[in-house]
Formats: sequence, C-alpha cells, structure tokens
Amino acid sequence: MKRLKILNMFFFALIIFGFAISFTNGNDGNRTRPMNETNTNSSATRATATDIYDKLFGNDANYQAEIRPHATNGKRQLSISFDINIQTIGSLNVKTQLFHVTSVIFMKWFDYRLTWNATEFNGIDTINVGNTIAWTPDIMLYNDGSEEVVSHTDLHRSKVLIKDDGQLIWTNLVTNKATCQVDVTWFPMDEQVCNLTFGSWSYSKNVMDIKFKNKKKDSDMIKSGYHIPNGEWDIEKVEFFEEEKSFDCCQQPFSVVTLQVSMVRYPDFYYLYVFLPFISQLILFLLIFHIHPDQGDRLSYGVALLLNMTMYMIFLSDKLPEKSDKIPFVGTVFVAFFFLLSIGLVLSAITMKYSKHETNLPKSAHKIKRLLNKISPTRTATLDLSNEGACFPESFNLEEKNSSKITKNSSLIQDKDFINNIDRNGNSQNGLDHQTIESSTNHDMDASNSFQGWYEYMRFVEKCLTFVFAVLMVLVPIIVAYCLK
Repeated sequence: MKRLKILNMFFFALIIFGFAISFTNGNDGNRTRPMNETNTNSSATRATATDIYDKLFGNDANYQAEIRPHATNGKRQLSISFDINIQTIGSLNVKTQLFHVTSVIFMKWFDYRLTWNATEFNGIDTINVGNTIAWTPDIMLYNDGSEEVVSHTDLHRSKVLIKDDGQLIWTNLVTNKATCQVDVTWFPMDEQVCNLTFGSWSYSKNVMDIKFKNKKKDSDMIKSGYHIPNGEWDIEKVEFFEEEKSFDCCQQPFSVVTLQVSMVRYPDFYYLYVFLPFISQLILFLLIFHIHPDQGDRLSYGVALLLNMTMYMIFLSDKLPEKSDKIPFVGTVFVAFFFLLSIGLVLSAITMKYSKHETNLPKSAHKIKRLLNKISPTRTATLDLSNEGACFPESFNLEEKNSSKITKNSSLIQDKDFINNIDRNGNSQNGLDHQTIESSTNHDMDASNSFQGWYEYMRFVEKCLTFVFAVLMVLVPIIVAYCLK
C-alpha cells in the first residue's frame, strides 16, 4: 500500500510539473511574439521614413537647399502660390504709423527633386522636414517696420510639408509690423488703409513668380478660423494686387503681392472720454458771463476752464502723429475753441471793468439801443438808456445790484433829509451853505445813476455775448469741416 501511494504521488507531481512547464512556455511565447512583431513593424516604419529622407537629402541625392528648384514643366520660372489669413489686428499706432498684425501665411510650390513612389515606402506620401533642409522662398514683408532684421527662416520657423509628387507646403503663424501711411484728417472717425506687401529680395520675376491662391476673398473670408476681433478697429474691405516692382539696384523687376486692408475705427471711446467732457466744458464756459462782476471768481473760473481744455489738447497731441501733411479736424477745432474762449475771457474782463464806471453813457450806447430795437424790438424794449443815465426797469432784474449801490442810495436819501431839516429849522450848526449841499447831493445822485446805467448796460452786453459765443461754438466745427473737405 505504501508503494502504491508513493507511485500515485509521484505521477501526480509529474502531471502538475508538466502543466506548469506548458503554462510557462505558453505565456513566454505569447509575450515574446507581439514584442518581436512590434519591434519589426516599428523598425520597418523608421526605416521607411529614414529611407525617404536619405533618398531625398542623403549624400547620394546630392540635394542642395541653397539652389532654387526649376519648374516641373521645364520652364525657368518657378511659381509660388501665396495666401494670407488675418488672425488678429494687434494695433494701429497712429503716432508711429505702425500696423501690427498676426496672420497665417501659406506658401506652396513644386520641387521636382523631392519626389518618391509612395508604394515603395509602405504608402507614406508625406514627410516634414526643417525649413533649412529643403529650399524655401525668401518671401518677406517689403514695408517692414521692425527694428530688428531677420531672415525668412527665422521669421517662418515651422517645418515644411513635402508630398510624394514634389509639392511643398509651408504654413506659418507670423506677427508682422508694417509701416502704414495714416490719414488723421477725421480722427477718430477715420478709416485707414494699410498695405501688406510681400516679395522676394533675391529672385526676380523671371525666375520666381508669386501668385495669390485666391484673389476673390472678402473681409469675412480673410479672417481665419481663429480670428480675434480688435476692440478699436474692424476690417471693412480687403483687396489683392499682383504687380511688378523695380528697384535701382537690379535690372529685372520683382514679383510682388499686396494685401490692402481697409479698416474703420470704433470711436466710442473718444466720444465717451474726450468729446462729451469737452462739450460740457464749453457749456460751462458760457456761464462766465452770468457771474456777478463784483465777484472775483469770474476770471479764475474762466482760466480754470482754459487749463482743462489745455489738458485735452495735450491728450490729443499724444495720439496724433507729428506731421503736417494732413491737418486733423479734431486738433483744429480744439485750437479754434481755445482761442475763441480766450477772447471770451478777455471780453468778460472788459465788461467787468466798464460795469463799474460812474460816467454818463456815451451816445453810441443809445445808437446801439435803437439798432437793437429795429432788429428785435421785443428783446430790447426793456433797455432804457436815457441821457440822464437811467437804469433798466424792474423787469431787467435790478435785484442783482451789489450792496454798495444800496448803501450809496441810502446815504443820498439821508443827505436830502438833512437838507430838508435845514430848510425847516433855518439854522445849522455846521454852517454849511444850503445850496452847496444840495448841488453836491444832486451830483452824487447823477453819479449813482450813471454807475447803475453802466452796470445794466454791461449786463445786457454780456447776455448778447452769451448768445454770440453759443452760436460760434456751433459754427466753428461746421466751418472747419467744410474747409477740410
């Protein structure tokens, strides 16, 4: 029995050992085969890409990236298909006249030296290489305003896509800083036209011709799918031009393509923060003629408003370019208003001076009164300018007179009472002659009436000046706009 049990245990152990060996071998085989297959396929893929690269750019290929390719049709001239889509307008600096724009630039051409049979390389029909490995056109922005000059491979840094038929596609996201002739006549309600002119600096038109891929784009199509709107400018219209440009350095003309971008400014910022506050300053200035002449704040009030206008002029000067070929409408109007209000301040000082005169009104005042009665009888009916220097009637707001006049009139009344007392009593302790005192009193009464006459006459002149300056403030922008047109 013991031998039988030992044999059974031995056979059982052999069976378990056999199963363990077969299970281990099966797992090793399954694990090894995929790795071998993966390594084989990966090495084949790498070998295929390497073979294409070696075929095109290896030592045996004798390819030189500095040599311009010839056209496939046997012609000498190489055709470059060019396209541009604007991603965003960074800014248009009116003062420096620089146009910052970020755009996607697309170029396509053929190089017959870079062809292969895709079926011989596992169906791979495209590869990507660096922009210095294959020949690339040195198409740059002609009206470049950058301070730093770089080569086309430094500006366009993406790789070049090569197809098996020899077609090369080069797409780049580029930020350009272009010079732009800015017209500031109607700033900030202006429309600017900026050009982006591209061309080669090395190859003339007889060896390389640049053509737009699509010349029928509108303002919506020129904006790429990743277009970011600009808060100040909106693209209104785009135009494409293909032309030849000649330089003094070279006999042959160069092929040049130009994208002309027409933009309209959003003027809401200037309306809100410049024009509306400035108009309020003009309205406030009209109140200078309604401040009482005896109050010393009238001139300081006008000077303060002129200083505020000076700050607006400084703000505009920072926005406008320092050139004289185009006269800006806004700057001209601001300067005209500054001089107009300066004249108004001078006239206000003159009316303040004459409102305190104590002499009789001149005859010219009566002539002006008669003239105004002919023009507008209803407005000047209350103006009474008699030879005695009479004042305006009560309807002309006599309550605006200062306290000094009331005091002077009160003293005159007291003088008359004193004279009457002398007449009744027949004696006077001071020994003054009755007629001398009465003549002096009458002279003071005449001076008081003359003073009041000048005051009321100047108040009337100031009301007329208010109307005149209000009309001029409306006419000045219209006249300036008409002259600029």
